[in-house]
Amino acid sequence: MSKRILKAVIFMAVMGLGVNSYAQVTEDDIQFAKDRLIQEKKTLNEQKSQLNDLFKEAREVIKAVDSLKKENGGLKVDLIKLKEINAKLESDTRDLSMKNQELQRVTKKDVLKQENIDLKADLAKLKEAKDKLESATKEFSLKNQELQQTIKKDDLKQEVTNLKAELAKQKGLSVKVQEFEIVQKENTSLKAELTKLKEFDAALQKKAEDLYVQNQELAPAKEQARSLTSMVEYQNRERQALKKMNEQLRQDMITLEDNMHKEKAALYEELGTAYVQAKLYDLAIDTYEKSIKLVPGNAEVHYNLGLLYKHSQSNRDKAIYNFKKCLEFNPKAKNRKEIEYFIQMLAEGPDRKIGLW
Repeated sequence: MSKRILKAVIFMAVMGLGVNSYAQVTEDDIQFAKDRLIQEKKTLNEQKSQLNDLFKEAREVIKAVDSLKKENGGLKVDLIKLKEINAKLESDTRDLSMKNQELQRVTKKDVLKQENIDLKADLAKLKEAKDKLESATKEFSLKNQELQQTIKKDDLKQEVTNLKAELAKQKGLSVKVQEFEIVQKENTSLKAELTKLKEFDAALQKKAEDLYVQNQELAPAKEQARSLTSMVEYQNRERQALKKMNEQLRQDMITLEDNMHKEKAALYEELGTAYVQAKLYDLAIDTYEKSIKLVPGNAEVHYNLGLLYKHSQSNRDKAIYNFKKCLEFNPKAKNRKEIEYFIQMLAEGPDRKIGLW
């Protein structure tokens, strides 16, 4: 076989070189061809060994297939037995299903009877609960009415208390006015006494002059003149004291009057705030204006008047005036930017809309 391959290789080499080159084939070419043959022989031997291994594996596979066929035959027998058992189980299942349906019908009847009994009991409980709820609702309605009446009474009591407090303030103010009138009367009385003292002083002076004339004539009358002079000096001191007292009384009257104005302005301010809360804005404006007339430098009242006036087209100038007065009397107001914004918006024109109160 190797000789045939060798001849084939030599033939291929000759064919590759051409007929004219046959004479040029050397021993090296032949040796190369032999080496190629040896290499191909080794390759063939390796392939042969691989084929033998494959044949062995194929035989083992065939044995395994035969074993599986035998097992398959046993499995088929077991499958037939299982099918028979399954058919029996299906028959038993159908019988059980029919018996179960009959049992469920009987059970459902008993359950429905029990549920009917339970529903009747629940219905009775619901009726009882409904009656209790209606009774409780009536009681709640009565209590609510009583509570509303109590609230109304409490509100009326609070209003009465507020009115009493305001009346007490007014009474206090009236008492202060009476005290002021008493002081004025005392001042008038003091003025009358002062006039009398002046007249008395004039008389004393006249008498002193007469005494002085008499003193020139009568030596004993000098001592009496000195005594009268001391008396005049005493009267002068008393007159100075009365003058100081009169001045103090006048200052006290001014202070009292100023305090009365402040308290009256504070009352008007509180009353104006109450009118604002009651949404009686016209009365609130009138009351705030009265407070401002008494105490012009109240920045808070000017601010409130500005807020009340700024919603009226015809009173926007008054709103600007009061806002400016507020900033004038309180330059470091916390809401200064807000007030400046209101002034700017009001000054831009009547069509400009501004935020609500």
